[in-house]
Amino acid sequence: MIEFNRDDKRIIVSHTRYLEDIRKEADQIVETEKTKEKEEVKKTIKATQSKVELSTFGDIEGFSELKEQMAAANTPAPVVAETPKAQPAAAAAPAAPKAAAKADDLKKIEGIGPKIEELLHAASIITFADLSKAEAGALKEILNAAGSRYQMHDPSSWPMQAEMAATGDWDKLKEWQDNAKGGKIE
Repeated sequence: MIEFNRDDKRIIVSHTRYLEDIRKEADQIVETEKTKEKEEVKKTIKATQSKVELSTFGDIEGFSELKEQMAAANTPAPVVAETPKAQPAAAAAPAAPKAAAKADDLKKIEGIGPKIEELLHAASIITFADLSKAEAGALKEILNAAGSRYQMHDPSSWPMQAEMAATGDWDKLKEWQDNAKGGKIE
């Protein structure tokens, strides 16, 4: 359909052209509103970020010191006999044979993973023989001191399992572990 509009001095070819013009105008309005909204969001974010207090390296150092203090408070301190400063460093040599002992893979014990193995090593429990001699209560204290992540573990069967491993009775240990769930007999 062709129309002539005297006021605008133009010819309108069809109604579809007229509708396209209206859509373009509506799209431009929507685009303008989106741009305004984005700008408002950016301003709001900048205002919020300006209110946030930035940490400094001094703060980070303070947090690391606090973390070390908390870690020290949660781990049992090793019992070390004080030696006078006048003695030579050779006085500490008797502790070396314990550290020189070949460490067993304590993770073979049901319920012990890499992190718990590290905790046991820190408590001078390095071999299956060491673990077999440990009291379940002492093991539980080590776990409790390490924090809530470790408190859920039950070390009551660890000395018995370690005794089987220390004596080389691997078949008996495997059979026990196959019948146990999470280090506990069902």
